[in-house]
Amino acid sequence: MIDFDKLAEKYRLLWNRENHDRPFFVMYAPRERIDWSRMPKAPDTAEERWLDAEYNIRRHRFYMQETQLCLAEAFPQAWVNFGPDIMGAICGCGIEFGQDTSWAVHTWQDKEVFPDIRFDEKDPWFRRLQQCTEAFAEDSRGEYVVGITDLHPGPDCLVSLRGPEALCIDLIESPEMVKKANFQVLEVFKKVFEAQYRAATKYMPYTSNWMNIFSADREYVTSCDFSCLISKEMYAEFVLPELREEWAFLDSSIYHLDGTAALTHLDALCAEEKLRGIQWVPGSGQKPMREWLPVLQKIQKNGKMIDITVESEDVLPLLAGLAPEGVVMHCNVKSREEGEALLAAAERACTQRRKGK
Repeated sequence: MIDFDKLAEKYRLLWNRENHDRPFFVMYAPRERIDWSRMPKAPDTAEERWLDAEYNIRRHRFYMQETQLCLAEAFPQAWVNFGPDIMGAICGCGIEFGQDTSWAVHTWQDKEVFPDIRFDEKDPWFRRLQQCTEAFAEDSRGEYVVGITDLHPGPDCLVSLRGPEALCIDLIESPEMVKKANFQVLEVFKKVFEAQYRAATKYMPYTSNWMNIFSADREYVTSCDFSCLISKEMYAEFVLPELREEWAFLDSSIYHLDGTAALTHLDALCAEEKLRGIQWVPGSGQKPMREWLPVLQKIQKNGKMIDITVESEDVLPLLAGLAPEGVVMHCNVKSREEGEALLAAAERACTQRRKGK
């Protein structure tokens, strides 16, 4: 049984970049014996598999209790996942669900003028999201962390409503309309986040999100996947002003920088004082994380936390070029023994680095 109060004290070291012994590892290993026949039966339709709270609670409990071991700084967590377009759905787009993914139905695709966006607590998507999150909290009652769902405000939400191609044209032809909608979405995000946070923290004052980092405050991941399609100048004009308001609203945040095309905005992000850290995700088919050391060193030299997903063989090469402070590595291992050996090797590497060897 994890002592979440002690874990919170430990994570404060990470958030303050005071973890001197080694990086944090959100590390999971499989249990020795897994009875997959105990896996809950999935509902008949793809939509029900995504939206059925009872099924998803049982599914998460099965994985947490019967398939995985939490090692190092890992912890049991479950969060309601309606897909990355749920913020857009609350603002007016549709969602279609597949077996393993979902996608937005762009209800604004043919509109010449954006409708006003306002928060509606009676919105069916918002109500269902809250009901499911509250159900998770009631099931957990402090046994596991209840995370906040995957919310994408800003231009990503407008992409859900409008479509990426149309929004690119809007930036040129109707820039003020885009900026107005951006900040209207921001106000909806604040309402949704606060409702999610209250529901998730009903039985413990800690939470997380899809990034899977433990937090004792109103921390949330920020992002703009749409940024891969726009220039530095457009990012500064249309994205950063809204992001600064998100960072001011939240207690802390790590930015999700996804894909090599997004690297053009790294310098701008490193210059933002309110941003605590950056998660670097190279994307599928890219070189291993250990070969991205110059990018990670730039992030660290600018005083930011680093969040990365690594393979075991990445760890020691990365530690040869990174200080451990503020670094969190997500790593799955094949056994408890492999995980404990990797942690010991990481601690030795950091000790040698401190001694200058």
